[in-house]
Amino acid sequence: MAGFRQIQLVDPHCLSRGKEMWAILPSVTRMGHDIDPIQCMHWRPDVDAMPEALQSFWKVQSRAFAKQLLMICTPSQRSTLLGIHELGTQKVR
Repeated sequence: MAGFRQIQLVDPHCLSRGKEMWAILPSVTRMGHDIDPIQCMHWRPDVDAMPEALQSFWKVQSRAFAKQLLMICTPSQRSTLLGIHELGTQKVR
């Protein structure tokens, strides 16, 4: 249920900033909605498979979005988010 609430908060935020987040908007939206039921993991973009002209914009906008999110987190939330975790059934790091 908390994940659904997160999607409800992140989607409108991203959509309202379409001009500054145009390169990452499809990826952010898909991450929140596309979960693999077999591996129990969210979809994640393959930056290397993106068109080369888009990659630099995607990286800059991703970093800016991450900084925005980390600024509103508490120190303990920030350390949890930045820590190394094993996820899914295959324990991907």
